[in-house]
This record gives sequence, C-alpha cells and structure tokens, in this order.
Amino acid sequence: MASNPKQKYQLAERSTWAKIWHWLIADPWRKLIALTLAFCIWGVLSLNLNRTGNRRWGAVDHVPLQFLSRPDGSGHHFYLESQSISPREISLLVSVDAWSDAQLIAENFQVRIQPHPERLVFSNDGMRTQPMETVYTLQETDLVEKPDGVTLRGFTPPTITFKWDRLTSKEVPVNLVINNQLPEHLAYQEPEPPAVSVIGPAFLVNQISSIDTVPIRLDQQSPTTVTINSHLQLPSQFRGLALSQDSITASFEIVDSQRPLAKFLKDIHLGYLTSPENSLILQNVQELPRTVSIYVDGPAGLLESLDSTQLMAICDLTGYSMPGPQNVPIRIQNLPSGLHITTISPQTTRVVLVPPDTP
Repeated sequence: MASNPKQKYQLAERSTWAKIWHWLIADPWRKLIALTLAFCIWGVLSLNLNRTGNRRWGAVDHVPLQFLSRPDGSGHHFYLESQSISPREISLLVSVDAWSDAQLIAENFQVRIQPHPERLVFSNDGMRTQPMETVYTLQETDLVEKPDGVTLRGFTPPTITFKWDRLTSKEVPVNLVINNQLPEHLAYQEPEPPAVSVIGPAFLVNQISSIDTVPIRLDQQSPTTVTINSHLQLPSQFRGLALSQDSITASFEIVDSQRPLAKFLKDIHLGYLTSPENSLILQNVQELPRTVSIYVDGPAGLLESLDSTQLMAICDLTGYSMPGPQNVPIRIQNLPSGLHITTISPQTTRVVLVPPDTP
C-alpha cells in the first residue's frame, strides 16, 4: 500500500520542534548563565556607544552666570551694569569619566565671573560719562562648581560682554527746596546749605553737581525757630548712586519783618570834612577817633540786611572859622529810610583848629 506524502511531512515537522524543545529544557542552568552574560555585554556596549576611550561626552545647557566685584589696585570696587550682561546663560562642553554617575544638569554646575583688576583698565575717570563695555573671555577657573568625574572642555559662547565702571565718591551741596507759606509780615533766614557725599560709578558721579531736598513746608504763624528733618531725593537719572546720609536737619529762624528791633553796629568809619576855603587845620589829628558805634531801631526786615560797611560817620568842620578847640557833633550818612539811630558813641569829637603856620 502506497504511503501518504502529506502525512510524512507532518510527522517530520513535529519531530523538529520536539528536538528544539528537548534542547531548550536540557541543562537549563547553563543556558540561563549564558543568556545573563549576553545581556550584560549588550548593556556595556550600549552605555559606551557615545564614549571615546574611557570617557563619554556631553553638553550642559542653560547654566546661569554669577558676577562678583572685587577691589582694584586702589582699593575701590568696580560697578557692574547688570542689565548689560550678554548672554545671561551659557552652555558647557564636558567629558565624564566612565566610572562617574554625574548627572549633566545645569543645577549641578556653577559659573562665577570674578574679573581680575589687571584685566580691567581704568582710564579717563574724570572724563567718562558712560560705562565702559568689556568683552570677557571665560576661563576654566570661572567654573567653580561641578560634579566629580566631570572635565570642562569649553564654553559656548566662549566670551561674554558687560559694562562696568570704577566706584567713586564726591561731596556735593544740598539745595534746600522751600515751600514758603508764611504770612506777609514773616520772613525766614535760610541756614548755610549742608553737603553730602554721593557714592557710585564714576560716569554718574562725574555728572551730578547738587542734590535737592524733598520740599520743606514753612507755614508758621508767628516768629520762632523751626528745626526740620528733610529727606534727600536723587533725580531719576542718578538712581544708581548712593548717599552718605538719607536726610539732613536744617534750622530756620522765622522773624517778623515789621516788628521794631534794635541793632548794634560798630566800626563805622569816621571821616573829617573840611573846606578848602577855610585857612584852619586840625592840630590834634593823631588823637581823633577813626570809628564810631551806633544803636539803630527799625523794622526787622530792614535791620537784617544792614551792616557797618553801608554807613559812614561824618565830622563836618566846614562851618568853623575860629581857631581853638571845638566839640563837633557826629552824624551818620547812608542810613536807609525807616531806621532811626538811638545812640552814637562817641556823639561828638573834640578837635583843635589852628592856623597853618602855628607850631
């Protein structure tokens, strides 16, 4: 009886699968060990696909820059215009040892810029009106913090730009801004303007010449002395400056300009007036006084501005024609209208008139 070909093929196929199955279940531990070794070899190869030799390479993006100022040769610090820093973040090119498990993330790295004085040339301090721009080349020492096993290969970009200037100080006067709301009969005497020191970058300090106070309100209703503490205010273009003090104290003497007062004036020059037509001369010239003193009454507003240099005392001898001793009264010239002299010392001077040929 002839055999069935299809049936023989099916028997042969079952026989092959059976052999494979028997091979797999035979000696299972040896085969498990072989599979484990193969997996380990695959893992090692996959981890070293991006390595050269014994290291792997990578890049760390978005690492922020930190800046520190330091003294220059004169002991001053330099001023950094923070908004001028470009770029604010950089990328690091690094390599990592094969044994290191360091994570290449920005938080694990710190770049701190601390420019050395010899790399910052300070010149023309008195002429500068703008901060100077510098192109700074990043150095390996600027990377102050990184994980173990990481080696820096470079920066991207390799340079940054920023503006800087020397910090300096200058003393400037203070302008007292007065908001005067006093009655008409009152006036104030402004004190001597104080001075304060401004501290900051040279390009700003060189431009400022004075500082104003916050408006000081004077609204007293009677004569008095007022002491006011007023804050100082910088113009908007000088907000980068610091002040040695935030406020000043000023005292204002408020007086009644219409109230009668008395004032003492001394050392008023005394002159002797003679006539060329008079043949008499003074014999006791060396003994005569040269100055007088007076008391003056009048409104305070007039007396405040009056001083001895504005007045002159006169001893008028033009009306005397007889020789001999004479008591001549002294009168004051140039006295402003509204003022009255209450006392003159001396009131008279004793002169001796003689002919020119008298020994």
